[in-house]
Amino acid sequence: ETHEAEVLEAKARGTFDEGVVSLTAESVTMSAGYPRVVHTDEQSGATTQLCRISIDRGVTFQSVLDKLTQFTKLCHTTGHDVADENGIWVSTRITAKERGEDGKETSRPWIL
Repeated sequence: ETHEAEVLEAKARGTFDEGVVSLTAESVTMSAGYPRVVHTDEQSGATTQLCRISIDRGVTFQSVLDKLTQFTKLCHTTGHDVADENGIWVSTRITAKERGEDGKETSRPWIL
């Protein structure tokens, strides 16, 4: 219980470190001047480097429309039907930041 309480408190303060995570994005780029050596171990010569990256997790609405148009054209040229399920969907995946302090889902705006 104590550990869970500490985690919830850290999340509420915005200081919770999720540790190593896989980055999924449209693009990931290293900022200019990075990586930068922030420490060198005197005995081994091993270095600790700081990386600053930019992550673009989204796509433009126009890009989505273009992909949908390409898909529709491909279906028509190959003789496949375009099902009603094909189109633009809103993600319902809830991230940790969208959960309340109690860990339950908070209200979420739908943007179409």
